[in-house]
Amino acid sequence: MQVKQNLFYFPVIIIIFEIFRTRCPSYSSEHMQRLKLFSSGLSHARQITVWISIFIVLILSLLDIVGWIFNIALFKSLIPQWEPMKLITAISFIFAVSGLVIILADFPAVIRKVLPVLFAIVICFVSLITIYTRIYSFSTGHESLLSRVSFLSYFLSPANRMSLLTACNFLLSGCILILLSYDKVKAISIATILVVPVFLISYFTIVSYILGVNSFIELSHISIPLNSSIAFCSICAAVLLMRPNSWLLRPIISRDTAGMISRRLLLPLIILPIAIGWLRIQGERVGLFESEEGVVGVAIAYTICFLVLVWMTARSVNKIDIQRQTSEEALREREVQLMELNATKDKFFNIVAHDLKNPFTSLLGSSELLYENIGNLETENIRELALILNDSAKSGYAILQNLLDWSRSQTGLLKINPETVNLRNMIHENISSMQLAATNKEILMLNEVKEDFFVFTDKNMINTILRNLLSNAVKYTYKSGKVVISTTRTADEVIVSVRDTGIGIPEDNIKKLFSIETKFSMPGTGNEQGTGLGLKLSKEFVEKLGGRIWVESTEKRGSEFKFSIPITEG
Repeated sequence: MQVKQNLFYFPVIIIIFEIFRTRCPSYSSEHMQRLKLFSSGLSHARQITVWISIFIVLILSLLDIVGWIFNIALFKSLIPQWEPMKLITAISFIFAVSGLVIILADFPAVIRKVLPVLFAIVICFVSLITIYTRIYSFSTGHESLLSRVSFLSYFLSPANRMSLLTACNFLLSGCILILLSYDKVKAISIATILVVPVFLISYFTIVSYILGVNSFIELSHISIPLNSSIAFCSICAAVLLMRPNSWLLRPIISRDTAGMISRRLLLPLIILPIAIGWLRIQGERVGLFESEEGVVGVAIAYTICFLVLVWMTARSVNKIDIQRQTSEEALREREVQLMELNATKDKFFNIVAHDLKNPFTSLLGSSELLYENIGNLETENIRELALILNDSAKSGYAILQNLLDWSRSQTGLLKINPETVNLRNMIHENISSMQLAATNKEILMLNEVKEDFFVFTDKNMINTILRNLLSNAVKYTYKSGKVVISTTRTADEVIVSVRDTGIGIPEDNIKKLFSIETKFSMPGTGNEQGTGLGLKLSKEFVEKLGGRIWVESTEKRGSEFKFSIPITEG
């Protein structure tokens, strides 16, 4: 007999040993990884719930075993006068929990498929024999001959035999364990169906204990002890949460409106009937009202509670739906803006790529002409070709530089790095860089900023803006014309002006200058070509620095481009 009891305790040793191995920090990382308890498919919250459910079953079972060994009535049942959990029931729970742990743990496939099935077979065998002996005893009034068999008398004797409903629940639990070990969709669906009667029977028992319905509790040969019912409900919770994608749990855990509503109503639907029923029974027992009045009170209480629940849920869902609709509309609008912007950018890049061909065509043609006729050309002709090559190279470089700066700006790679800079020196440096092109057209460039003037801004961006505005001024100014740069200071900004005596801009075309959606670029007075990207880039840089840019122009008399730089403390 002692050997048989030791065999029944074998699953307890397995669980304790595996918990120690998976939880002990000194255990090798290789085994810790191999025996990782929960699969990655479970969320953290569901992992914790499954773990808690398993521990509840384990603790209740171990307490019952200790209670039977040392004859401690409190450990056998939560209240001494209530029906205790039988020893064979506790051992069967240990087998069931062992099977669940092995299915969850990352054991080799053979172990995960064989051991849970063996444990389930033991559970089903014990429950079937118990059901048979219970039914035989009810129908004949005598004990079955099986209860006298030596190795079966341990759990089939009237004192040790589990109740009929407990045996039925274990029979279903054993079948569930077998189905879960296959890990197939159909098997899991059937297992989920079998969970329902196990939970309902156990939940009914818990409600009976809470409400004090003694007529059911006192039927010890049929009813389930309270601690056994709690253990069965915990097993049901663990099974459902182990496979959250089952047909029963999928609508509840979904993120849509139906899932949210079901999660909000689930707990009240479980608790409210118990609370209202307990209040009715207590009211009748103390004589506050008769049974018929209690029925009416229960109906009214249910109606009020559910109306409040429905109203609160509808109000919450309505808020979430409004937020969701607002977010979806904003997302759709953003997608439309992004699509339009991408289409505009694609169109713009095509324009720039087409315009970029012009300086390279000039480079190729001039260099080829120079190469083929170098021996027959006069010095002046070579100088003219070299000048064309230089202008074409500068034009191509300027386009590429602007395109690179604009691309970095659009992708967020261009960062603002403000520093204290001397604005007069920056203007002077940019005039010097444009002096050769201006000299070739006999254009006079004047810097009217005579004194040092310091601003706290991004030096590279200001240089790009000045370079583009001066380049355009020289490009569109007539021979022997003039380009003048000046500044004006106000209380909170500095306004830089680039004025030329060039061809001017028609009023209808001014609004096209800074728009990326349209291309507006005219040949210069020396037939210089451009893309119009410089002004668009200048506008973007000015706005990034917190300023503004605008133009005042009269056709055939010249233009004046102005931009502002906010005055900030460095």
